Amino acid sequence: MDAFILHHMGLGDSIIMNPVVNFYSKKYKNLHVFCKQQNYNNVTGLFSHLNNVKVNSIVAKNFDEEKKYIDEYIKQNRTKDSKILSCGVFNNNNGP
Repeated sequence: MDAFILHHMGLGDSIIMNPVVNFYSKKYKNLHVFCKQQNYNNVTGLFSHLNNVKVNSIVAKNFDEEKKYIDEYIKQNRTKDSKILSCGVFNNNNGP
């Protein structure tokens, strides 16, 4: 089963979410996370020891564009048993 973690995409946010990603990487076959393009190298470095974590970089001018990209990515990659784990700005009370 795959999961998508949605959280704020600043570098500090990714660092803070590191333990969460580590935890969920043990529970899911593939774990998809998102970051801003300028943070991609640092974020992939944070998770380089986790072979099942897929880091997706986003180029967007604002939050609405980020959300649109993420929604489209999930739509294309989600299976019927995938989970969406959201927090912060993405939390719509449907998270874990």
